[in-house]
Amino acid sequence: MDDDCISLSEYLGVLPEHFERWPLENYYKGVHVKRIVRAKWKVAQEAFQESFHVIATHPQIIRFTGDENSQYDTFGENINRTITASAVVSPHLNSSPGEGEIVADLLTLGGRNKGATNNVDIPEGLTAREYMSGITRKQLEPSAGEDLSHYTMSECIDSILYNVFPNFAPWAGINRNIVYRFLPLGDDHLSCTMEVMLLMRYNQSEPRPPACEVNELEEHEPFSNATELGGLGAVFDQDMANIPHLMKGMKAGKRQQVVLGNYQGGRIRHIHQTLDKYINS
Repeated sequence: MDDDCISLSEYLGVLPEHFERWPLENYYKGVHVKRIVRAKWKVAQEAFQESFHVIATHPQIIRFTGDENSQYDTFGENINRTITASAVVSPHLNSSPGEGEIVADLLTLGGRNKGATNNVDIPEGLTAREYMSGITRKQLEPSAGEDLSHYTMSECIDSILYNVFPNFAPWAGINRNIVYRFLPLGDDHLSCTMEVMLLMRYNQSEPRPPACEVNELEEHEPFSNATELGGLGAVFDQDMANIPHLMKGMKAGKRQQVVLGNYQGGRIRHIHQTLDKYINS
């Protein structure tokens, strides 16, 4: 251990300042699912470092996800971020669904469209982003015990995913803050564990709800078996389906290196640049 290492606050860079708007220390752990993944921890983590894979891996969400439009940011050596807009149509989609259709698809994926209709009547002149932001605030305000009107539409519905080098990934915003953690599995460098946690708001005038127990899935059990994840479980299973092919391709490629997109692969490149600095120091 380095007795002269920098402080944690210095290591975290902009993260404490950014998360002042989303004080996760005041949330509680409502969901925690863990599973073994037969892949290097970096490979498993990289599946959640960019949104460009959505068109091939999660085609069911392109009707309401701005995948190709995602913004990627790096802050110093240890922090990076993706912002992917929700309730907008992917540039990959040839057709243009209406605002009510976008809302219906979003509600269906989240399990809130009980009637499973293809369209939701929303007030004229209101966009899907505005409508879904209003729904999110309305649903969260009773449990949070506070007025959430000062939060932006992006904070209410977009995917805002940070990464703290090397393997800790908290989501920002106010709606079900997801946290990922990827850890090597003992001395087996070809295996790791993936953990998904959901941090929930609660009324600060009341006692904090107890943290949930860890639901440890069997190795070959799909994430969708963890019903507490809702629609997220099936999405994670799609990501996991890619992993064996990625591991095989990394060994089979003639170039013996991964080719990253100039922009869409920027966060992955950023992590490896920091990793290389440690390895070569």
